[in-house]
Amino acid sequence: MDRIKAIEVFVAVVDNGSLTRAAERLDVTPAMVGKVLAQLETHLGVQLIRRTTRQQSLTDAGRRFYEECRRVLEQLSWAEASVTDLQAQGQATLRISCATTLGQCLIAPALAGFQQEHPNVRLVLELSNSHVNPVEEGFDLLLRVGALDPDLDLVAIRLGDYRMALCASPEYLAVHGTPEHVEHLVSHRCLGNLVWNRRSTWNLLIGEAPQPWPDAIFLSNDGPALRQVALAGGGILLQPEMLVEEDIASGRLIPLLEDYLPASRPIHALYRRDRFPLAKVSSLVDYLRRTLRSTLQD
Repeated sequence: MDRIKAIEVFVAVVDNGSLTRAAERLDVTPAMVGKVLAQLETHLGVQLIRRTTRQQSLTDAGRRFYEECRRVLEQLSWAEASVTDLQAQGQATLRISCATTLGQCLIAPALAGFQQEHPNVRLVLELSNSHVNPVEEGFDLLLRVGALDPDLDLVAIRLGDYRMALCASPEYLAVHGTPEHVEHLVSHRCLGNLVWNRRSTWNLLIGEAPQPWPDAIFLSNDGPALRQVALAGGGILLQPEMLVEEDIASGRLIPLLEDYLPASRPIHALYRRDRFPLAKVSSLVDYLRRTLRSTLQD
């Protein structure tokens, strides 16, 4: 039995929903598809697909085998593409889940650069600060900020550090004055992020002692929206440095209390602990490490 061919047949049956449609796609007879599928199940010693006269469904073993087979075929496609200049090469899809602000400010433009080197790779970027299971949700790569769960069964590659900035507009400071110490913030109009919770909040520091962010006069679940409020003179902002660094460089926002900023947090690229990591994932991680090194160094 040609195992690669058998895997291609099995994946085609699952993707197309029936033996008949898989046969049409592969340009073989339904009988041949059924024969190859039966040989594969005999070889593995498990049933992969439950079949009735009206429908088919994957068994638990079939569902897991399908996910691994899809990755094997994608890996094979990538390997073939890496040694050929044919226009049809490298039609792999790379699905990435990234923390929202990190993705908006840094990763999205970096991915554009990666795609210039790999123009036939299809990229899907989803931005979310929620917990994501890469296996269940089909992501090839996660990009996250903060300490890692010690029980996390993923490969973690540190890309750099995520730093915060405290700032306000010149107009705000002209009206309300410039705080000289963390304790002065309680008398100022502070902007707050609704996404922060007890586990993910950012505290200012006096020495090593954490100082909670004061009660906010304006709250939003979106960092760029808070940036706009700060630019309009609405208050003092604590947000990722990458979100406001151009505003600070141009003078639109003025940095404050730099000796009391929160400690930086690590940025990690996370992917499945496979025996043979997908080449497309390794290529992207290497690219991000190379191109973001100067931006994310502490």
